[in-house]
Amino acid sequence: PASFGRLLDRFFEFIAARAEKHIGVEAVRDVARIEILKKYEQRLDQFMATDAGRRVDTLLGASGPYGSIATMRRHATLLVERAITADLSAALATSHGDPCLSNILFNREIGIFRLVDPRGATTFDEAFMHPLYDIAKFSHSVLGGYDFINNGLFECRLDHDLQLILELDGGGPPSWMRAAFQERLAAKNYDIATIRGYELSLFLSMLPLHIDVPRKLPAFCLAAAKIMAELDGEK
Repeated sequence: PASFGRLLDRFFEFIAARAEKHIGVEAVRDVARIEILKKYEQRLDQFMATDAGRRVDTLLGASGPYGSIATMRRHATLLVERAITADLSAALATSHGDPCLSNILFNREIGIFRLVDPRGATTFDEAFMHPLYDIAKFSHSVLGGYDFINNGLFECRLDHDLQLILELDGGGPPSWMRAAFQERLAAKNYDIATIRGYELSLFLSMLPLHIDVPRKLPAFCLAAAKIMAELDGEK
């Protein structure tokens, strides 16, 4: 826990140090609709055009907590749109683009923090993204357990009602890690529901990128469904 606290210090120092471009709240929301909402919808369209997408859709239609991908998509889109509407961000920020835990090098003894494998940009302006995107990507790992799924540390199984559930090895990210991150978000006045709404879109956007490992596909959907259930509970 202590070393994770130092990692959080470094991560939020990176977030605070980024260059910003003030364009106003409505303009940032327009960027969110393109970078977050439209991208996730395009990725789902791409996924559903594949044999793997149709098979996962059938699987979820029979046993998924929100039904088929098409049904799940309609509800998820409402939740992502709700996050965009609630978002009061007024500036874009230079961003890494994928600061999941797998892309962070950290030495806990001396606190060295390095981000690797950033999204490419050929000009300075191209490096500006939605300011919450990097935070949602980090949440993707810490709250959503993305790295467990990406590394095969999970099982999808049926419960006693024949509904699919996702089990991350060891319960996934420990509760103290999740709590520390959420406390840090609250202390810095970030709306957790907005971050998680964007994180929801990220899990569904993963689907066409991982067709080469079909076992991951229902797991990403079930991780997204868990976020949906949490956001539904906050209404």
